[in-house]
Amino acid sequence: MISNTFSIASSGLRAAQLGLDVTSHNVANVNTPFYVRENLNLQEQRFQPLPLYPGSGVQATVEKATGYDLNRVGDIIANKANANEAGILNDKLYNALSNSKLPNTLNDIYNAFADLSANPSSLTARQVVIEKTEQLKTQTNQLNNTISEINDDIAFNNSVDVNKFNELLNSLSKANEAGMDDIPKRADLLNQLNEIASVQTNDNGKTIFLKNKNGGLTPILQGNSKTDVTKEQLENALSGRVSARKEFQTNTMPGVLTDVDKVLDKALNNLNDWHKQGYDLNGNPGKDLFNIGNGNFTITTTGLSKEEIAASSTPTTPTNGNNANAIFEKGANDLRSVNDAVGVALAKLGTLISNSNSLAEGYQSGYDNALRDWNNKYGVNLDEEAVNTMKYQRMYEANAKVLQVADSMIGTLLSIKAWKRYRYDYK
Repeated sequence: MISNTFSIASSGLRAAQLGLDVTSHNVANVNTPFYVRENLNLQEQRFQPLPLYPGSGVQATVEKATGYDLNRVGDIIANKANANEAGILNDKLYNALSNSKLPNTLNDIYNAFADLSANPSSLTARQVVIEKTEQLKTQTNQLNNTISEINDDIAFNNSVDVNKFNELLNSLSKANEAGMDDIPKRADLLNQLNEIASVQTNDNGKTIFLKNKNGGLTPILQGNSKTDVTKEQLENALSGRVSARKEFQTNTMPGVLTDVDKVLDKALNNLNDWHKQGYDLNGNPGKDLFNIGNGNFTITTTGLSKEEIAASSTPTTPTNGNNANAIFEKGANDLRSVNDAVGVALAKLGTLISNSNSLAEGYQSGYDNALRDWNNKYGVNLDEEAVNTMKYQRMYEANAKVLQVADSMIGTLLSIKAWKRYRYDYK
């Protein structure tokens, strides 16, 4: 009977210690995202599964809730990353186009011709015309360089993200192979995947599909069997950083800049034509002021000298300034067109930036709500853990007391037995 008491109390002591360990582990992870709280399950332990047999103590096991869905949060993460990346790229392009000041410099060119018309023999006034054309060339080149830098950054970052994506996939594959069921770790890896490109998971990350823009699902991880993804696959993902860059590069940037480039090219072609209708200081016909490439603001100047600026309308009176004045007057319409095109482009980019920021804020709110729902359903409640701590402490103390009493009883019985033996031997 006493030995059974020892067994029962010892099992209770072990159960109480396990309960304290569980509570301590829960409290330590109260701020761990997507942590699933542990619970102590206590069951009576019997020698035989019949009511006539006495219990032999308590059996304690640690359990976790099941049925959680990591896809809701994954979708939010992917969409937020998509919106953030789009906002960053749109902002870069907005600043580049705004800082180029194309309408201002084009207006400076027309004004330089107006000043020249008032003093057509002035070499200084002619030099100002040349300087303003060079300034426009510099600004278009800077804009072109920024566009190239953005494209280069997209290519580089996409390559980095492809490598990162496959590394994360490999980590999940290893976790599956090891049989790990660490939900916070899996959630973190999945969230990092979704930042790059949208995925769908089954069985808590043990099976993963890449979500495509066409609505299809491409299997990329099944257990510990994984398939490395390509840049093209990630660019075709439904959302995430990589797909945002591809969308910007393929649609947004060309859609914003094409009209500006066309209108500016038209204005500069007109300027070339108008200049060729005049005559320079030597009575020679005017030449092109600009070489205009094919798209992306590829513009250079032709390197005319001051004397070659065609300010006159006739070869016999090279200092009459009539052509310079005509350029100034004709340029007003083109200036309005360029200014309008740039304004429309900046307004479009401003709207895209605002929409991206609003979407990102909305997704952040959705993430916060999803995490709050998760914590309410699966997370740690410090008040409950405080109650459990007290409960398991009392349980530990009670079972320790039982062991102490049982030990004392055994000591007493042994003393009695020894006394009886002594008396028997003495007699």
